[in-house]
Amino acid sequence: MPLFAIVTQLQQAAGATHRRLIHLLSILALVLLVPLFVLPLFQPDSLVNCRFVDVDILTGRTRSTLYLLYVKVYENVEDTALSRELPPDLVAGTRPEWRRVYTGTPWSHSPRHDFHSATFHVQQLARLWEVALWKSWR
Repeated sequence: MPLFAIVTQLQQAAGATHRRLIHLLSILALVLLVPLFVLPLFQPDSLVNCRFVDVDILTGRTRSTLYLLYVKVYENVEDTALSRELPPDLVAGTRPEWRRVYTGTPWSHSPRHDFHSATFHVQQLARLWEVALWKSWR
C-alpha cells in the first residue's frame, strides 16, 4: 500500500472521530442546557435558573441573588433611599430580616409574595421626599 493511501485513510479516520466527538459534545451540551430553560416552566422557584430579590424589612436594603444549576453565582446588597436616610450605625448594627419580593425565571412571572410591592413603595417614598424637598426649597 503506498504511503499516500495510508495517509488518506488516517485522515478519514481522524475526520470520522472528529465528527463523532462533535456530535457527542453537541448532545451533551443539549442535555445540560435543556433543564436550564425547561425545568423553570414546571418549577418556577427551582434553583436551576432563577433570580431572587429580597428586602430587609428593618432597614429597607435590597438583595439580588442569581442561581444557576443550584449554585449561587451572584449576590448583591444595595442601599435604597430608605436605608440611606437611616443612621449608618443603625443599618450596620441591625441583623437583616430578609423577605422575598420577587422570584424570576426565564419563562415565568414572579409569584405573589407578601412583600411583593416593597421595592416599589420605597421608590415612591423617595419620589415623595424629592417633591417635598423641592416644594420646601421653592
